[in-house]
Amino acid sequence: REYERRVRRIDHRWPAAVVDAFYNVTGGTLQGDLAVLAERLRRRLLETDSRTRVLKLSPTTAGGRPALELEAEMRGDRRTLVLSDHLGEHEELTKLHQ
Repeated sequence: REYERRVRRIDHRWPAAVVDAFYNVTGGTLQGDLAVLAERLRRRLLETDSRTRVLKLSPTTAGGRPALELEAEMRGDRRTLVLSDHLGEHEELTKLHQ
């Protein structure tokens, strides 16, 4: 319940479908082969959110740390998001998801 409330609260920056897919695929942290995680995340988004069209999803770095770069059309808007551990600053959300 608290997890869902926090996901709704950060929706302005991180669309709920992306947050849900990210946490379901990674558990909140990027460990292992980032290319494999990117493909799993792409599939999860396709399965759970028909309104999101993934244009690009690839490994990258953010502040010297592993990350995934997502370029997608969401509700007609093209967005680029860089997904890193805990979505950058949401460690409490990671704890709630676990």
